[in-house]
Amino acid sequence: MKNLNPNSLWYKPHLIVGTALSLSKLTKLTPEVSSLADFALSASEIIIRLISRIQQKLSVKNMVLQKKNFQKPDETQTPPNSRVDTIRIGDMTVQKQTYQPGWQWSKHMKSIAGTKSCQVHHFGVLLSGKLHVKADDGQEIDLGPGDVVDIPPGHDGWVIGNEPATFYWFKGKTNPM
Repeated sequence: MKNLNPNSLWYKPHLIVGTALSLSKLTKLTPEVSSLADFALSASEIIIRLISRIQQKLSVKNMVLQKKNFQKPDETQTPPNSRVDTIRIGDMTVQKQTYQPGWQWSKHMKSIAGTKSCQVHHFGVLLSGKLHVKADDGQEIDLGPGDVVDIPPGHDGWVIGNEPATFYWFKGKTNPM
């Protein structure tokens, strides 16, 4: 058997099986696989990668075009001085959060959340209005229409001015609620 390169097995599952069956016949190992234990570990990693790759390809094949509209959200909540419309589509959740003039997280949501500051990670875009965000560590930022923002947990936020602020918040598996 020539040099065994785990990367060359990435798309060749029959080689993994053949390699496992030929394990006792191996006489020459590559620098990456310097011992039988290392080889077993490398083979396990290859199998795990292969399974993951197959799962990814299957999930892509099962994907379909989907469409929803905020005219008919899956869920609507009306916390004080605001409205939150939620759409779930595929593995993603999108919220349209509308805050009325005078809204402030620490005034309207603190008692509901039961925390000193907002402990939710927000990634989204401000569509209209203006917001101000102040992090627990003292960082501050003003947001205007079209601003894309990544706000870590631990912050307060409020509407600036007399116009409602509409924020679209995107959540997926890597950005839980």
